[in-house]
Amino acid sequence: MNNFHKTTNFSPRAKKNSLKWLAPLTCFVLLCFCFLSTYSLNAQINPTYKSQFGSNGSANGEFYYPTGIAIASNGDILVADQYSHRIQIFDSNGNYKSKFGSSGSANGQFNYPEGIAIASNGDILVADTGNDRIQIFDSNGTYKSQFGSYGTANGEFYQPTGIAIASNGDILVADANNDRIQIFDSNGTYKNQFGSYGTANGEFYQPTGIAIASNGDILVAETDNDRIQIFDSNGNYKSKFGSFGAGDGEFDQPTGIAIASNGDILVADEYNHRIQIFDSNGTYKSKFGSYGTGDGQFNQPTGIAIASNGDILVADRSNNRIQIFAAATSISTDVPTLSEWGLIILALLLMTLGTLYLVQPKFRGGIFEQER
Repeated sequence: MNNFHKTTNFSPRAKKNSLKWLAPLTCFVLLCFCFLSTYSLNAQINPTYKSQFGSNGSANGEFYYPTGIAIASNGDILVADQYSHRIQIFDSNGNYKSKFGSSGSANGQFNYPEGIAIASNGDILVADTGNDRIQIFDSNGTYKSQFGSYGTANGEFYQPTGIAIASNGDILVADANNDRIQIFDSNGTYKNQFGSYGTANGEFYQPTGIAIASNGDILVAETDNDRIQIFDSNGNYKSKFGSFGAGDGEFDQPTGIAIASNGDILVADEYNHRIQIFDSNGTYKSKFGSYGTGDGQFNQPTGIAIASNGDILVADRSNNRIQIFAAATSISTDVPTLSEWGLIILALLLMTLGTLYLVQPKFRGGIFEQER
């Protein structure tokens, strides 16, 4: 009986031809990489005016210098009505619902409140600036507790302004006139602090606004140093952006700060009467608003918050109103630089040479023959 078995043979020529495809294929992959890395797509926030509510006065739904703003999980809008010494609550459309607080220093009373934040359990935390304390209320505005008093020691305040809550429940307070950020646990027990008076990296001159990024970074709007500083979750300095001026990326007393779902940083540039938008690294992207009383114009914007649907809410302080902007997004492209175009051209050249090598004719006996 004959035994048969199959064998597979690769001729040297077949092997050589298969290897010849490696050069143009490698160049093609390199070319694709160049395009993907240099001609990338970016989501661009393009806010457009949507609506507003409020006017000057002391009646329900009216304001006397609204300063801080926060949005509850049910969409309610909470506003620190600074000179009326109260917190007002509106539904997501700006319809008045309720209020709490009055002028004074007793539990539940306020002395020019500025910052406001909402905890994961719905509690409302208010920076009671003139009383040098943080007050905590339930979601209905009923007083629960407080912490802090006037002073410079740990856990004491000298006009606290901005307030933010970390994912672990920690409460971060911009202790403005003590030029520092203080960190407390969810019960208001002092934990840590960072910053001191000055203009160097990590130092402050009136820190006012504060926000926390999804990665835990702490962003501080420094009013009198006209900049934003970024710290890690432990308060270690990382970077900064901004300086005094009216140009793109410059500030004149930045106050409120908020972070969009795509990581963009929105800053209320108070005395330039505008909102500026930066990417997560602090690179300037765009702006909206100008001085005035018309729709979409501002007179000292201070507080800023972002709703779950992406809407941007701005406390237009001296116009005594809250303005709402729809944050429509568009796609933009990063055009390659000259050096990046050089990489693309090099990849094209290599791919062309590789292709020519693949189809090159052989010289045999004075006659050019295509390889068969």
